[in-house]
Amino acid sequence: MHIDPQDDPVAGQPAYFFFEFKDTTQKFNLSDCACTFSALQAGKTLSSEPLVQNSAVFVFPRPDIYQVKVTGVDSSRPFSLTYDIRVSRQAPTALSAPSNWFGIHFAHLISAFVLAGLVGAMIIRERILTKPSI
Repeated sequence: MHIDPQDDPVAGQPAYFFFEFKDTTQKFNLSDCACTFSALQAGKTLSSEPLVQNSAVFVFPRPDIYQVKVTGVDSSRPFSLTYDIRVSRQAPTALSAPSNWFGIHFAHLISAFVLAGLVGAMIIRERILTKPSI
């Protein structure tokens, strides 16, 4: 079995599986096989699909240990192959735009200045109206 990229799958990106079947008796023929590719996590099947021309594609959802299983029947002889796969890398996520604090809070700042101006004007008006006359 070979996994692309470089036999080191990355969570969040497609992993391409290629299987080479060697039969010392020369009786196995992939075109006669009803083969199935399955990806499992902790015993739970995440994906199961027919193995097409000895290859399959699967996207591991997150870093973890998975099992890849190929099952089939050829000339009425069932077989099952299981491989443990460690996925330790995560695909990078799209980088968010750098934060612009002033741009984000501009409306808040304007509102605060307007409110402070109104409160200041009310205080000055109150002092003028309550000023004792001479």
